[in-house]
Amino acid sequence: YPPSLFSISFQLSFLAVLSIFCGLSRIRALQSASGAKHKADVGWQWRRKLVAFFLVSFFAICGTLPLVMFYFNQISLIGLFANCIVVPLVGFGIIPCGLFATFIYPFSIPIAFGCVRICMLVLDYVLILVNYMARLPFAAIKTFTPSILEILCYYVLGWVVLEQLTAKSTQSVSVGNFNRATANGFFSKNYLFNTGRFGLSRIFASTAAIQRWLAQMLAGKRLAIAALAVILVLTADSGYWLFQRYWNADLRVTFIDVGQGSATLLELPGGHAVLIDGGGFSDNNAFDMGARVVAPFLRRKKIRTIDTVVLSHPNSDHLNGLIYIARYFNVKTVWTNGETKDTLGYKDFKNVIDRNHLDFIDFELMPRKQLINGVEFSFLYPPADFLARKATEKWRTANTNSLVLKVSFGNVAFLFPGDIGRRAEKELVDLAGTDLACDVLLVPHHGSRSSSSRLFLANVRPDIAVISVGWKNRFRFPHATVLRAYQKNGCRILRTDQNGAIVFTTDGRTLTVKPFFSAAG
Repeated sequence: YPPSLFSISFQLSFLAVLSIFCGLSRIRALQSASGAKHKADVGWQWRRKLVAFFLVSFFAICGTLPLVMFYFNQISLIGLFANCIVVPLVGFGIIPCGLFATFIYPFSIPIAFGCVRICMLVLDYVLILVNYMARLPFAAIKTFTPSILEILCYYVLGWVVLEQLTAKSTQSVSVGNFNRATANGFFSKNYLFNTGRFGLSRIFASTAAIQRWLAQMLAGKRLAIAALAVILVLTADSGYWLFQRYWNADLRVTFIDVGQGSATLLELPGGHAVLIDGGGFSDNNAFDMGARVVAPFLRRKKIRTIDTVVLSHPNSDHLNGLIYIARYFNVKTVWTNGETKDTLGYKDFKNVIDRNHLDFIDFELMPRKQLINGVEFSFLYPPADFLARKATEKWRTANTNSLVLKVSFGNVAFLFPGDIGRRAEKELVDLAGTDLACDVLLVPHHGSRSSSSRLFLANVRPDIAVISVGWKNRFRFPHATVLRAYQKNGCRILRTDQNGAIVFTTDGRTLTVKPFFSAAG
């Protein structure tokens, strides 16, 4: 079944077995080279088996470490300890009992069924134990996502270490053999008088020892060259990521594909990272957009710190993905419009902010313009007193109260209007006027027909319209009339449901667009 090659369980299982085989074969070579005199010692034999038991888990964990980081972005700190408990229970309890049930089934179904019940009972307790250990605060640490190049370097470095361990042990034995052979052969006083059968055997023994010694010397140089090459590659790789993360002078804006929702990452010159919304569904227990999509995307880009999180409004399709980010990433500041909502998602978000002591700025006190590393952030909407006016103006809903943010770098500008509707668009035009003009517009409310009015488009005049929308979403966004309106205004339309993530890069003068997929038309 060829698709199995792309199964995570398939890759981890076979890689673990391969790692155990390679690791133990080297260790056994090391033991046989240095412990021949202990073979008759029963205590030494038991110690050797105990060490082998630990090494099986050790090599399995080390061998699968890069793939675990690649797929799950974490490293287990209690794997060896957990295996000491779980492996005996499964290997000597559940598996033998299950195999016995398989063999006894043709002869006695009740006995086979009883064996299966025993397996289920033991397995239930094993899973409870595993879940308990996994919830320990020190059970694992979160990591970045390694690249394919970094994974290859890891395995090459592991091969070098194993080969070096074996080479040292065999080299010490071969050097001793070489010394003994040469002492009894070429350089012995009896050599000149020992030209018979024993003299030739000594010559051959010394010659073989010299060949082994030279081969091991060459192998040592090969290992040194491989290690040096890995160090040079990893140094260059680190320099590349440092440049991308901290030394890049461009502004990069990525509209992340989060389905029916919105999430945008801004990477400012100097490494300052801003995340505007995080996508999400109404129930994070069903699917956590922050944990499954946004966080892996950030870790793949080696981003661990989010300097500023911006929440446009507290609806789940913009908010719930931010909860995981605020909890597990190094978030410094949170910008919101100050509007609250009586939902489980918003309560979790506020609890994380309070627990992690994040800098939560009051909207009324927030400066309307901020300059960060040459990039200007302008808060254009809502009005500072919108919460007071909300009691009398019923049209002010969570959507229409969305935080409208304009981001400008040089001559290039991006506009993020959240989910504002036509009534809010009219008020926004009255407040901002010509300041609304931008090059790239995130289409308000995912392309709903209740937004993107003619007045709004006439003042914004975007060259590119980005629609963050879910594939075949139940709202049927974007609406056909909205698409026609943007096309009529000469806008190039990009959609996350068709183009995937969309990356914009600008130096303040020119703008480069790179969609993950190039949709037809």
